[in-house]
Amino acid sequence: AAETLEEVSTEDMLYIRGLVSKVYLDKMQISVRPPKGMSIRITIDPDTILEGVSLIDEFKKEQQVKVWYSLDENSNRAIKIVKMMDLGC
Repeated sequence: AAETLEEVSTEDMLYIRGLVSKVYLDKMQISVRPPKGMSIRITIDPDTILEGVSLIDEFKKEQQVKVWYSLDENSNRAIKIVKMMDLGC
């Protein structure tokens, strides 16, 4: 197992890059909307690696994120979420 996660999907792990479209604090989930396609709801658990934020309530709508996740029984469980740098004027 490599220490660094590449920006690709594999058999064990899926990758998505997009914008946060909604934060569900009560369910510990965020919805991520890729440039093309439908939003995907991602579940965050205590094992999720977060970079750029330390808590789920720090995610804001329209933030760009990279997410690596696995398909569990009924959810998409986040393995790692990286908040991209905010680009200001």
